[in-house]
Amino acid sequence: KTFWFDVDPITFPQRDICSEGPRPTLKFLRLLYEASRSGRLDLSSTEYSLQTLHIPIERFSALTELDLSGNYFSELPDYLFGLTDLRELSLEDNKLDALPGLINRLEHLRMLDLRGNDIAVVPTEVGDLTELRRLLLDKNQLTVLPETIGNLLSLQELHVSENMISAVPRSIGQLSALQDLRLEYN
Repeated sequence: KTFWFDVDPITFPQRDICSEGPRPTLKFLRLLYEASRSGRLDLSSTEYSLQTLHIPIERFSALTELDLSGNYFSELPDYLFGLTDLRELSLEDNKLDALPGLINRLEHLRMLDLRGNDIAVVPTEVGDLTELRRLLLDKNQLTVLPETIGNLLSLQELHVSENMISAVPRSIGQLSALQDLRLEYN
């Protein structure tokens, strides 16, 4: 199927939404259109139950907020890490078991919400996100945090409750901006 988006035609590969009929398809396209204008894309509802996301990334290069919470993503598409203007990325309550090292490409990220997934390891590259202020990792499968977490000098909130962490890295002491550290139920 081909849909008109602004002036140029695009092929709409989100077949799982197309199969639901015209109303959900048009609603989804409206969300994409509004996001291309506002810089914010919110697909957090379970209305779509997305397992993957196919969007024309060139049209969303200026996206600053992306919320994919409450879906069924088991991995993140590589093109997501090309959204270098992202400031907020919410992936709460998905099926993620890993966070790719490519996360460091999102160098302007200020909030990263990964609560309620199955992530066992935070890659060392997360330490490259020097503008990060909120890192939410509650309810995962973490046993350790990388030493590079100490590089996040702008970090104000670090939530790692309900994991399996037995010790925190010494570098946490370098987080001079940290105001809220949550370690309960580890």
